[in-house]
Amino acid sequence: MSQALAAALKEKYSSKDQHIKACYEKMFSLPPSKDELNDTLTFIKEHDEPPLAMVVLCLALFNLNEFIYID
Repeated sequence: MSQALAAALKEKYSSKDQHIKACYEKMFSLPPSKDELNDTLTFIKEHDEPPLAMVVLCLALFNLNEFIYID
């Protein structure tokens, strides 16, 4: 599921900023905060393989409490 989402975002958006914003909006119906965006950009830039970093990001977001639990 993470790989499919990362691949779909890569096809639709060209920049890392756009990938991250679209990922947050698709998963949580909210844009990332400035801190979330900066932290995520840092993670992707520091990762050895940026395409794999997006897959790992999607996997991490799927495992956040906001995604798992219903309020």
